[in-house]
Amino acid sequence: MSTSNNHNCPTDVIPGTVHLYIPEDITYIVVPGQNISEIMVSCCQPNPVNIVDFCWNWCQVPSTMTNDADGSEIMTSFGDCLAEDGGNLTQLRAMALHTASSATLNPSVTLTGLALVAVAAFHLLV
Repeated sequence: MSTSNNHNCPTDVIPGTVHLYIPEDITYIVVPGQNISEIMVSCCQPNPVNIVDFCWNWCQVPSTMTNDADGSEIMTSFGDCLAEDGGNLTQLRAMALHTASSATLNPSVTLTGLALVAVAAFHLLV
């Protein structure tokens, strides 16, 4: 995939709309810029590097970085990996991490649960 195009991509911002294109049930990292994907490849392995809107690179963070790690530890591990693979971290001015959470509830389940609680509370009042 060529990273050469005519887009003017910011290197210091990751808009919230980028996350709409990425599955929420995985732990992933987003890095802005057109020329970072080649450096990300070894840090993301065995997962592929993907690009959203020509400007934002993302990948699922490998389990070797996520096992028993919190968000700051994952960010540090990933940043260290990028630096080891030749990434110029002084030019990298933004990086976003999304962690998958088993505590995240399906909204339809939440609404159903709330409806059941409301019905039960109503019956107690009557």
